[in-house]
Amino acid sequence: RASAGVPTAQLPGESYEHPAAALELLEALILATAESAAAVVPFVNWALNDASRTAGTVGVVSGMAARRFPESVWLDQLLPFVEARLALVSLRAEATGPQGSRDRTVADQEAVDLLHDGVRAWYSSGGVGQSATAAVASPALGAAMLHAILEAMRRGYVETERFPAYAAIVVRAHAGQGSLRWLAAALSPDVCFTQRVTRAVVEVVLRLLGVAVPGDVDDSRAGHVGPRDQAAVLDAVAATGTPAAFIALEAVSREAGDVLALSPGAVAAAAAAAEGRVAAMAKAGERRPEDLAAVCAFYAAAAARASPADAPRILEGWLRAAEMSGKSPDDDGVAALLGRVAAGGGAPVAVPVAASVLRLCGEGSRAAVAAVYPSLCLRDPSGQVQAAALSALAGAPELAVGHASAVLAATDSRWARQLDWSGCPNDVFENEQILALAAAPVLGAIGAGHPPSAAEAIRRLIAGAEVTALNEPTHTPAEVVVSALRRVLSEGDGRALAAFARSAEGQRLAAQLGALAPAEWGAVSQRAHTTGAEGTPPLYAPNHAAARSVTMGTAVATPVKSA
Repeated sequence: RASAGVPTAQLPGESYEHPAAALELLEALILATAESAAAVVPFVNWALNDASRTAGTVGVVSGMAARRFPESVWLDQLLPFVEARLALVSLRAEATGPQGSRDRTVADQEAVDLLHDGVRAWYSSGGVGQSATAAVASPALGAAMLHAILEAMRRGYVETERFPAYAAIVVRAHAGQGSLRWLAAALSPDVCFTQRVTRAVVEVVLRLLGVAVPGDVDDSRAGHVGPRDQAAVLDAVAATGTPAAFIALEAVSREAGDVLALSPGAVAAAAAAAEGRVAAMAKAGERRPEDLAAVCAFYAAAAARASPADAPRILEGWLRAAEMSGKSPDDDGVAALLGRVAAGGGAPVAVPVAASVLRLCGEGSRAAVAAVYPSLCLRDPSGQVQAAALSALAGAPELAVGHASAVLAATDSRWARQLDWSGCPNDVFENEQILALAAAPVLGAIGAGHPPSAAEAIRRLIAGAEVTALNEPTHTPAEVVVSALRRVLSEGDGRALAAFARSAEGQRLAAQLGALAPAEWGAVSQRAHTTGAEGTPPLYAPNHAAARSVTMGTAVATPVKSA
């Protein structure tokens, strides 16, 4: 070089440049021998050798020549060179990407360009020259190409090189040759160690499933598999069970939820993997926020698509992960899961699961629990939840009688004034009316079926009549309240009602009772008059065992369905 007077300009990270004539000769030799591995390997080795390599020599190997090299040259010379060069790039550079990182050199970029050309040569149609096709590329070459692509993405080569799109194309090309197993490596924590790389790998999954990638302007390289393989992709992702896999499934549900229906087993498999990951953290006494966030995001997405059979498992797993993360689960999602459990027609959620919902979730979820286990919600601080519990008990009169003491405590005016109605836009009078309307049928059942509670039921029904009348222009009490009161007076224990009629309170309320239920109260008054002679036997013999069984301390949570 010196004797010829050739300039020796320096390049960043390189020692010198070969003269243009030498590069042209090298290119001619490689092009002439490119299709013969035995003939071209010496020239390729010289171009990539540390002692003779420059940015120019690597460029000669790329381009047109890359499209003619036999597979063995890629497996034995070119891809090992690319990975060796990428191994020199610090993973810290991933945070800034190819631009703005001082850890990269011109030669690094040319190695990435060589990989880019190789993928296009073997897996992209429409190229220049004698481009090989994916049909003749072996699985070994596909696996090596994908591994090199993942190494490049780990170091920040993502958007400009479109490696997520090319990775999907490589996997798709070998879908019938076991390439879906390669997704486990792509979704591993070693690869998806930052949010940027995770997003790139999730894009690979979306492209394989044919889901539109946000911001993509060229879907010609979408790389989506056929309909038969889409379910296999979902199964492979779900079985991986890594945080990146959960994020991918959440993205699929968000962008194209109907795709999840292609594999009913994928959601169940992912739920099992999520359970295992959370259980492992609990056993080790660890709490990894990023892993828990990914698991909870998957559960939130699965809640909208879960079948009635999968809903209980997803609900229980979500609650456990949410409690460990210290963040409440999405209220609408939990309520939707509870609805799917009910729609399944099987056993309701277990009491411990219902208790977790009441402890961790918002009003919507707690109201859904109240529809199944109303006795657990009678002391809920939310007026809406308590109203839902009373409405559920209205359809189960035997259960209402069994929890008479709890119902009476929940409908006490002093407790009712403390209820939280912040989630309801009504004014205070309308909220009181909501509670009175919900409580009326339950009080009617208790007053008619539980003699010790008849007097208290009557008092609360009169108060309910007053509340509902205040909200009516004609000041007429609600019919449901009046009907409940009539039921107590006509079906309740005669002796208990007669004793109430003879009491001071009964006398004080006689005018109101006569106005609300004249016929029924007239009959009760007549009976009280005829049985009120001195020396008559007791009006009724209280069942002390039954009374004790309905106290708050011994009441058993019983689902409405079994009432």
